[in-house]
Amino acid sequence: MISHTKALYGWKEIAEYIGCSKGTAVKYAKYHGLPVKKIGVRVVSSTRMLENWLDGYGKEEKINNTIYM
Repeated sequence: MISHTKALYGWKEIAEYIGCSKGTAVKYAKYHGLPVKKIGVRVVSSTRMLENWLDGYGKEEKINNTIYM
């Protein structure tokens, strides 16, 4: 299966793709390693990078919830 990737430009596009607000996306980047690249004053990411992050972040949350429950 061929996986296609698309570039996402700006917090709005990135936030819409992962299903959160722009503010939450900024916090995810700062505190949880959301993969974004800064180019000047703009941020860029890709659907593939975000999908990989979402897969890993979901697994991490499950592990953390199991440990602390």
